[in-house]
Amino acid sequence: MRNSIFRNDNNPAVTFMNGETVYTFSAFYGNYDKLNYIATHEMIHRNHILEGLNYNGSFEFVKAKEEYRTYLGSFKNQWRYPNHNMPLSGAINMYGSKLDYSHDRFLQYANVIKQPWWFLIYKVPRRW
Repeated sequence: MRNSIFRNDNNPAVTFMNGETVYTFSAFYGNYDKLNYIATHEMIHRNHILEGLNYNGSFEFVKAKEEYRTYLGSFKNQWRYPNHNMPLSGAINMYGSKLDYSHDRFLQYANVIKQPWWFLIYKVPRRW
């Protein structure tokens, strides 16, 4: 089953439309922060699926909108996984471009130099 799901795919995990998440071995390579990032990212997908996706349009549009929302959520929760080394800014830029969003809407996330000073809060460790 694993081979048919992840054939020619570099994703460390996938969440199906019923909310079930399957992880590949690549999710477990690296440090704990990377695994925590992947699990949190897929949990955001799962929550969106279980809430009911209310997107209209082609499959590519729906996928881009869902990924954009999820990567924004992951970006805002960076304090949970400070050493994840995942390309969040690049993904936000890519999916924002696919959605034809205004550059002002997503470019601040994609360009570290132009990020507002208060984006620092997304990386500050917190206590619960």
